[in-house]
Amino acid sequence: MATTIMVNESTLQVLRDLKERFHARSYDETVMRLVSKSVDIPLSKFGSRPKMKPFMGDDRGAFHEL
Repeated sequence: MATTIMVNESTLQVLRDLKERFHARSYDETVMRLVSKSVDIPLSKFGSRPKMKPFMGDDRGAFHEL
């Protein structure tokens, strides 16, 4: 589930720079890398496929069709 957060313009610029430096595909990936580094949580704790895109409602229905 996606959500919106409010950050200052200066914070957004830092996130943009870090996203580029990390070669991240999204701000979410950038934030997760920062969080995992700051609290020393290995990325493996975020699932076995951390780069896999989340399932959407339409995806679930496709698996149940006969």
